[in-house]
Amino acid sequence: MLTTHAPRALFGLLFASTCLAACATPGRDGGDTTAVEPETRRWSELGHDARMAVMSTEVMPAARRLFQGFDAERYASVSCATCHGEASAARHEYRMPNPDLYPLFATGTPEQAAMVRDRPEMVRFMHNHVVPEVQAILGAEAYDTEAQTGFSCFTCHPRGE
Repeated sequence: MLTTHAPRALFGLLFASTCLAACATPGRDGGDTTAVEPETRRWSELGHDARMAVMSTEVMPAARRLFQGFDAERYASVSCATCHGEASAARHEYRMPNPDLYPLFATGTPEQAAMVRDRPEMVRFMHNHVVPEVQAILGAEAYDTEAQTGFSCFTCHPRGE
């Protein structure tokens, strides 16, 4: 039985099929028009306006979802200042790492072991959710333990002394 929406749904299916078929066939000049993977966006290559757009349309919604999902009461208000600090956000500097955030210590140190012991839920949340999601959004390189480069907790948090 056809409903009033059936013609639109059928048109949509036919249109999508035509588009997919067109992408898989050679172009008029005989050249290959096979779809290619889009280039990965790299934060380091973005200008100021593009960075602001990524932050407002991708990072902030993700941060709100993640932090409020972790602790809705504590993170009822997630803003630029949550990660960048009140003063830095107010001046539109957005410097990182943010000295106002909880300082972190290198893996294997007694201070790091104490943090993992005292705040296991937060450590797991940040390590398993925040770091990978923000890293992916920013197109940042994964942390390389040998070279000690790439996106890590220390991208945002200061190193403890």
